[in-house]
Amino acid sequence: AKRFREEAEAAIALDSKHIQSRLFLISYYAGAPGIAGGDKKKAEQIVGEVASIDAAWGHLARARMVLELEPASGKQDGAQLAALYQKALGAAKTPDVRLEALTSLVNLYLSAAAQNFELAEQYARAAMSIDPHRSNPYTGLPIAFAARGKSAELDATLAETEKAVPDNLAP
Repeated sequence: AKRFREEAEAAIALDSKHIQSRLFLISYYAGAPGIAGGDKKKAEQIVGEVASIDAAWGHLARARMVLELEPASGKQDGAQLAALYQKALGAAKTPDVRLEALTSLVNLYLSAAAQNFELAEQYARAAMSIDPHRSNPYTGLPIAFAARGKSAELDATLAETEKAVPDNLAP
């Protein structure tokens, strides 16, 4: 854990705006017990740093901290995460950040905390329109179809997935 933290801090020292390293540090500081270096105040500080670099990533960082502190288990947690992901989607300036927010929404709406297969499908399709060669949306869409008994759509999506992302047959 110490080496992980040191590597993330070294990446930030090389690139002061490196968001991914900060996201890893949020997970580390928010999720680790105090005896292993966890520090919720430090995690909160890093969330602020991310938000100052990019507003959309700031919302995603806040959602990460919420998940690290207490994994989403109820409707209230799901609503809070959905609001953060929606804010990130609205603030996103690049396709990659929009894709990250959409993928987070898909995963949230497939989870027990905010289960809504129709919304999962809607966001998965939106993510596919941004980059049809990424596997993430194709993973959520079949789950949404299978859960609702949409066999024809499921089969068509699996065939489409095999063509769009032939090197990843995860769904």
